[in-house]
Amino acid sequence: MHLHRTTMLTGLLAATLASPAARAQYTLYVGNDQCPTNNSVTQFTGKPWASGATVPVGHCPAGIAFSPDGATAWVMNAGANTITPINTATFTPGPAFNAGVTAPLFAAATPDGQWLATTGAGSNQLALIATGNTAVVKTVAVGASPTGLAVLPDGSKAYTANAGDSTVSVVSLGATPKLKKTLSLPGCSPYGMAATPDGSAVYVACITGPLWRIRTAKDKADAAPITLPQSSGGAQVVITLDGKTAFVSNTNGAVYPVTLKTGAVGTPIAIPGAYGLALSPDGKVLAVGNGDCCWLDTPVHFVKVSTQTVETTLGTGTNYTHRWIAFRP
Repeated sequence: MHLHRTTMLTGLLAATLASPAARAQYTLYVGNDQCPTNNSVTQFTGKPWASGATVPVGHCPAGIAFSPDGATAWVMNAGANTITPINTATFTPGPAFNAGVTAPLFAAATPDGQWLATTGAGSNQLALIATGNTAVVKTVAVGASPTGLAVLPDGSKAYTANAGDSTVSVVSLGATPKLKKTLSLPGCSPYGMAATPDGSAVYVACITGPLWRIRTAKDKADAAPITLPQSSGGAQVVITLDGKTAFVSNTNGAVYPVTLKTGAVGTPIAIPGAYGLALSPDGKVLAVGNGDCCWLDTPVHFVKVSTQTVETTLGTGTNYTHRWIAFRP
């Protein structure tokens, strides 16, 4: 009887140690995008945080998106108009495939994992690429110079931030994706975007400073934006898992926490060149990439969300810029 219990416990322990769940608590992919060199992605793991292997990707890597199951990462190669897939189990890049647009920047997978969406800043398009057969590409014409991208949690719509004409395009996702609506955001050069976890709103970070809210039920922007203590430098935005707080990066040297219910802006988190943002799957860690250019050894900062303080800073090497980062699900 006791021998049988011991054998069972030993077997369970061995199975636990061998299971995929034994991988690092956090895995962050960091794009090294100092074009035209350093076309690579580095894998960070934590905690404790450590810089791991680096693999080559295409020319000028930009946005990084993961499949919902975390098995595949896709890296947008903005300078080559291609996308490099990475097998996350082995951290091995596969052959690049056509992005279907010019200068792919931000990217996101649909919640069902069937499609990969990316903005084409050079062709004024949104591309939807079938993940099961990347030769199947559907494109939709959107506004000028689309950069940021948000896909609603139910997969019904995608939004593009069009930096070239101060608009946001609303695209219905279905068998035939279609441009549904174009929204004007006065005084905004839209860049980063994020949808709330319940899908009720999309927030748009403006290069010119403010943060706009679009209510998705009627796809209508608020009468006025949330004003941040900055006149320029807005880059990316992420929203906490409870939908209560947004973090907005600013290349002038800060990340701003915003209470979404009231629009109140909290004490800025001082981070030089703050650009790339990624929230860990459990919502406890905010990674911030330094986007300062050029030919600098810029780090990634890890912020504890509950205290909004920087806990660790880690670099990947000389002449690397970190505008694009993403946590593995």
